[in-house]
Amino acid sequence: MNRSRYLLAIVAVLFAGSLQGFGQAQNLNELNRPYQIISQPKATYTDVARGKNIEGAVRLKITLLKTGEVGDVTLIKTRGWKRLQKYGLTEKAMGAARQIRFTPKLVNGKPVSVVITREYTFEIY
Repeated sequence: MNRSRYLLAIVAVLFAGSLQGFGQAQNLNELNRPYQIISQPKATYTDVARGKNIEGAVRLKITLLKTGEVGDVTLIKTRGWKRLQKYGLTEKAMGAARQIRFTPKLVNGKPVSVVITREYTFEIY
């Protein structure tokens, strides 16, 4: 009988410890989360680009700062980027990127900056 009680006590301690660890795992998930885009405005056409039926995609590298603001926005040069830039579509895409609203990424409960890539597509329907 003593041995059975001893084993039962060990199982109870282990079970209680596993429940405590479960609560800690939930707290870790609250302390670590990815950035979340709240709003991402679309880029608009320039009148000249629309008039000439210019289509294409502008790919940007965007820094989302830990302060909740958009930092650097830089062009990733892709095929046809000069034509898009010539008609003002690159600037339109960069302007839209600067208006992104987001909540910062959290690591150990502290906000951190991240760099993301976004593509703005211009298509005439």
